[in-house]
Amino acid sequence: MKAKITDVAQKANVSISTVSHVLNHTRFVSEETRKKVMDAVEELGYSPDASGRTFRTGKKMMIGLVVPDITNSVFAALIEDVDDVISKQGYNLVISNTRDCLKMEKQALRNLASGVVDGIVIASTSEDFQTIKRQIPDKFPMIFMDRVLPDRNYDSVILDCQEATAKMLEEMIQGGTLLSSEEAWRKYEADASKIGFLVGLPQISPTYERVKVYQQILKQYEIPETEQYVRYIDRQKDTYDVAGELVEAGCTAIIATNTAMTHSVLNYVEDRNLKLGEEIAVGGFVDSDFANRFMHRIPVVYEPMKEMGKLAGEMIVEKIEDKNRKIPVKTLTCEYDSNDFYKK
Repeated sequence: MKAKITDVAQKANVSISTVSHVLNHTRFVSEETRKKVMDAVEELGYSPDASGRTFRTGKKMMIGLVVPDITNSVFAALIEDVDDVISKQGYNLVISNTRDCLKMEKQALRNLASGVVDGIVIASTSEDFQTIKRQIPDKFPMIFMDRVLPDRNYDSVILDCQEATAKMLEEMIQGGTLLSSEEAWRKYEADASKIGFLVGLPQISPTYERVKVYQQILKQYEIPETEQYVRYIDRQKDTYDVAGELVEAGCTAIIATNTAMTHSVLNYVEDRNLKLGEEIAVGGFVDSDFANRFMHRIPVVYEPMKEMGKLAGEMIVEKIEDKNRKIPVKTLTCEYDSNDFYKK
């Protein structure tokens, strides 16, 4: 026989309303009482009636997370980070993987916003908010993660990697003077302008900002910009092969702007027996301490993805509670670490 809320209240020796407050997070309850209730729920196998709760509160207690590539370690980690926050508020996570396809993203938004979830956290592939707005009801709670759309400059949490990226590029251009081998220095000096730059989808804000920094630094050092050295990576392109194409084009340095790309470039360098710091310089972006353990040999830009996931979780719960509130863009700063690459 299915356990009822009255059974939980009796087992925990509390009132029915206290059980309700614990399960629905509608009032402060002491940690001791909360534990007694949750222990009783676990022991009895109690499952709240979701339809009844939805009728009473108007909430489904579900939040959608729309990501472009679930195989990317960045988004895989974000799923856990967002869930850590919202689960403490009683929400469950519904994940949609759009495979970098705007058509799939629009379909996912329509499905989720049709009554399945209370709000959505999204790393969108769209160029503008109007495209997204047409898929969802007016004032539907939504938080953008690692994106700022030109017509929606609020309700976003983003990373600021501009200064860190600039430092990496400047040190890479100047780094030849720090190389230990005179022969390596002469070769590096001759080819210092040939820096391959691997970025994501061209229409999203992180890509635009990073390419802009690349162009500014090259201009600052009076290096002619060669478009072929900026390569946009999507699901149709293999970073490993693109790294080979850049080396064949004469690049003696490559910067990869996410963890997966960086791993692929390093794999190419190792497979071709290229000497880091002599035949090629590699700069990468890392999204976790775990990833950084495998990239300690090269300059890196560290992206605080865990903090972004947690902040996005907090923001979407806040947005669900007040649908009319516009939350200012919240920015997390990326850090650059040269790992003493040019001094080793």
